[in-house]
Amino acid sequence: MDHLCRRRKLSSFNSDHRMQAYRDDIDGLRAICIVAVVMFHAGFGDWSGGYIGVDVFFVISGFLITSMIAREMNEGRFSLLGFYERRARRLLAATIPVIVFTTLFAWVFYTTDVFLAYAQSLLAFAAYVSNWYFLAVTGYFATSAETMPLLHTWSLAVEEQFYLIFPALLLLLGRRRSVVVPVLAVIAVLSLAYAQVELNAGNHDRAFFSLFSRFWELMAGALLALVANSLDRLARFAMPMRAAGVAMIVTAVFTFGPATNVPGLPTLLPVVGTLLVLAASPTVKDPVWHVLSAPPMTYLGRISYSLYLWHWPVIGAMRVLVLDRNDLHAVLAILASVAAASLSYHYLEQPVRKRRLLPKKIDMAGLAAGCFAVAASIGAYGWMSGGWPGRFDPEIEARAARAAMRPPDPDRCFKVGAVPNDFCTVGVKPGEPIDLVLWGDSHAASLIPAFRKYAEERGLSFAMTVRGDCLPLLGVWRTKDPTQVCRTFNEEALAFIKEHQARNIAIAARWQIYAAGPQRLLDEAHASPSKSADKAIFTAAIERTLAALPDRNILFVEPVPELRGELPAAYLLMHRIGLPPSQVAPTLKEHRKKARALGEALDDAGKSHRFSRFDPSAILCKGEELCAFEADGNLLYSDDDHLNLEGSLHLYPALAEALDAWRSKAHDAASMGTQP
Repeated sequence: MDHLCRRRKLSSFNSDHRMQAYRDDIDGLRAICIVAVVMFHAGFGDWSGGYIGVDVFFVISGFLITSMIAREMNEGRFSLLGFYERRARRLLAATIPVIVFTTLFAWVFYTTDVFLAYAQSLLAFAAYVSNWYFLAVTGYFATSAETMPLLHTWSLAVEEQFYLIFPALLLLLGRRRSVVVPVLAVIAVLSLAYAQVELNAGNHDRAFFSLFSRFWELMAGALLALVANSLDRLARFAMPMRAAGVAMIVTAVFTFGPATNVPGLPTLLPVVGTLLVLAASPTVKDPVWHVLSAPPMTYLGRISYSLYLWHWPVIGAMRVLVLDRNDLHAVLAILASVAAASLSYHYLEQPVRKRRLLPKKIDMAGLAAGCFAVAASIGAYGWMSGGWPGRFDPEIEARAARAAMRPPDPDRCFKVGAVPNDFCTVGVKPGEPIDLVLWGDSHAASLIPAFRKYAEERGLSFAMTVRGDCLPLLGVWRTKDPTQVCRTFNEEALAFIKEHQARNIAIAARWQIYAAGPQRLLDEAHASPSKSADKAIFTAAIERTLAALPDRNILFVEPVPELRGELPAAYLLMHRIGLPPSQVAPTLKEHRKKARALGEALDDAGKSHRFSRFDPSAILCKGEELCAFEADGNLLYSDDDHLNLEGSLHLYPALAEALDAWRSKAHDAASMGTQP
């Protein structure tokens, strides 16, 4: 095949003659993309759509690589071996120091379970299947993003999978001139349609990570490259094309957000914008071209690949090391990333690409084989050993490992994903009312041991209606839940409560994450997401839920204080660097600030409804002191916001006392013939 590729001229390809020379404006476009991605990942909220920088990179890549392939095919000198050797030179050299950094950092600071996940991701990256790996491990209790330093490599995997297929596809189609562009266009449309179908079905992760839903973005750039010469007559429109394209990309950066269906139809905005910039004649030096071609812009564009590789591991490392996060730390992480990227670009990436280092193909093949072997060995050992244990003091490591274990759920009462809402019951007799129901999300699930112990000690029948990431209120859902799984869950929970005549209903959740975002709330009166409407939607949902349960005894369990970092990892980190573990604990003031939205909504609802409240911070926090994260030698949290078994049972004495008072109050009200 390689021999045939070299000898045969494929004049069917309309390669872009303008790509013979370097285009400053494309590097300027890359600069916009990398700045958007870095600012988004650094946590600057105004850049809510910065992630579309990756989509723009895909289009640019498809355009540049296809221009090069088509030109070489037309000249009869295209070689698959040469193509992949150039890809290795482009990608591999800059990757090596990043992998060294992430592996050393993980070895020093990650817990065994987190290092295990890192080792698996390293293996996936070495095989360029990161996108499929991260799709497979995505879940409610998946490892947090800051301890997944190779998470961003999903996009590199998508690109390489595309370029395993695309050159061979061009060779196959190149034998019939008339079908090349139409067939590629049909494939692109099918890919976009697939992405939208997955998004409409609520499969956001699959749409995000899958090659098949990203194929169209790379193909869009490729198609432009194949028809670019026919666009010369549009040269007089270069300035409006370039201005409109940049405006479309920037608009997406600042208006897209977590609720935007990317990579579905909305992604056409930045993709078409990118195509306009690429299609604009590079011979027209308009004001927009001058901005894109300014030296700072082109320099950022040239180091954009190295910066993309470095920024996420450095930002993640900063978040692991610094518990009191603020914008200054984010800026420092960005500056460190730029410095590392610049050094990598000048002393590794460019020398290898320009063949000043490893000039021969055999040298490059040896480097690739060696890197794969080392990465695979580290990944395999980390995986097989269960996370490279023995890197910390055994007692400290054992305590952290116990803390990381979530409360036992032998009956699988906690539901996630597509698991049906078959609610769990304990001690419920057919035809008899249920004494106590716990309704909520994963925070309610973390309290199951305490509630279950209470029910068993008091001889009560008990039921659990709990589902991850679902606000336990009626008639409301979030932008991340387009199929309204949580709305259905809550309606079924309400029907269950009424069917079984349950009288005592405890409702628990991580209330602040629903009331304050980042996901927006929706209801029948607010079909479009709006941050300004969240408070009204949240308050109305509480009112709606209480109104639907007029003759029930309701207890709202307020949120537990959230720590400044994920406890097991932060606990190990503090011991590793010699700082007191108490730095992970928030103050009562900080907790109350986060819980303010719930407090205000419950205060409003209390004016027209009767219900009780239980505040865990009354036990976990004392005055203005730090809130407790450990007690009796045990850590109380499994991450930064979920109680573990020890934490749940630590609350039990106070919770049991509150539940007794709550039930007694309801019993007295019932005896007097009044609503509880």
